[in-house]
Order: sequence, then C-alpha cells, then structure tokens
Amino acid sequence: MLPNFSIMSMLKKTLISILLLWLPGRNVMAQAKVILKLDDLGSKNNMTTANPVLDALVARKVKAAIGVIASRLDSTAGVAYDKYLSATDKKGEKLFEVWHHGYDHSNVNPPDKNPEFKGTGYDFQLDHFKRGDQRIKQLLGVQMHTFGAPFNATDAVFNQVIGDDVNYTAVFFASVKPSGNKRVINLDNRVNMESATGVVNFAYFLTEYEKYKTVYTDYIVMQGHPNQWDTAKLAEFNKILDFLIAQKHEFVLPYAYSNRR
Repeated sequence: MLPNFSIMSMLKKTLISILLLWLPGRNVMAQAKVILKLDDLGSKNNMTTANPVLDALVARKVKAAIGVIASRLDSTAGVAYDKYLSATDKKGEKLFEVWHHGYDHSNVNPPDKNPEFKGTGYDFQLDHFKRGDQRIKQLLGVQMHTFGAPFNATDAVFNQVIGDDVNYTAVFFASVKPSGNKRVINLDNRVNMESATGVVNFAYFLTEYEKYKTVYTDYIVMQGHPNQWDTAKLAEFNKILDFLIAQKHEFVLPYAYSNRR
C-alpha cells in the first residue's frame, strides 16, 4: 500500500490535470443553445430574398429560424423555399423553421403610423395575424408556431391574439411579455450580431458574446436581417457561425426549444 502522502500527491496531480483540460474551454457559454432569428424574408421569381445566407447555413448544417413577411411572398414562394424547408442536419432534423413576422410589416410610411401589432386594436391585429398565418400555409404548406413582431413591437392586445391561437408556443422579444398564458414563451435572451439594422459585424458580436456569456447560460437569440447583407456582411456572418461552431454551441429552433420546458 502507498503511503498516505503518496496517495494525496497522486490525487493532487490528477485534479490539476483535469483542471488543465477544462481551462481552455472556460470561456464557452455553458450549455447555451443558439437561436438564429433571421428577419424580413420574402420571395421573388423563384428565389428567396436571402439565398446566399440560407445556402451558407445549409453548407454548415446550421439551424435557423426564418421570419417571413407574408405579403412579400410572391406566387413562386413554394419553389423558392422548397429546398430549404426540406434541408436536414446530420441527425435528419429540419434546418429551418418559418416564423410569423407579420402580414405586411406595416408602419414605415407614414412614420407616425402604429406598428402592425402595437396600438392598432384587436380587430386589426387579429386580421393581420390570421391573414399572415393563412398565407404562409397556402404558399409554403407550413403551420407556424413562433411569432416575431415587426420592429419587435407588441402590446397587451397582441398577447390576447396570440394567446387565443393554440398553434403558437413562442414569441421573440415581446415588448409586453405574455402573462397569464403558460403555453407561450417569450424568447428574449438577446445577443446582438448587428451593430445596426443589417450591419452584421464579427468584432461587435464578440463584445456582445463576452458581455452575456455568464448571464445567458440556457439559450441566446441572435437577430439578423439577411436580405440586407452584401458579400462582405455575409463573410462577417460566416465568421460568427464558425466561431459558435468551434465553441461547440448547439443551434436550435424556437418551436422545439419552447417545447423542452
């Protein structure tokens, strides 16, 4: 039998070895799932409005939630999105989830007009919610389960609208958090990758990542507007993807995540 001091020495060396193996990964956001929230997509002439971005995600087998504005889909939407909606990862799981981003994303003109789902009244919001939902079903054959308002602007009336539709289990960045409804989760752990709308930037993302890596340990949501990304911005996005993959984050879809509760 080894003397006690020899056993203690061996245990100490073993513990040090374990710590040294762990330390290189100490900056990894512990077990945080990544939800990519991509906004403002449409279709035109058999193409989506963000094909290069979606192709980059397919190439890396990375899951993403794509927010489609229903009125911006033309009659060729089915052809435009078919290959993406059928794309799967190595586990055979769907790569993309289509989420409800409003019927027409109204508010820009005139500038004092209310956002589509804030301050517009119950009848208006219910009509736009249902019209968007039905148009996506018609053109893409998809029942959506997640909602994200234009400009992330919602109110208590909207919470009533989504609360009455049993198909929906998640909402992104609700201005007024859903209350009294345990079915609908508000996904709001935001880590920015755009320094301004459409301006995706790897260096800026890293500052956000460092800021929140010990705050959001369950999931993070990263919002982007791929229809505004040129080749240079796509390159920045690819750097972000490669970084997250290297850090061994798991990319998940909002509907699946909301049902893990």
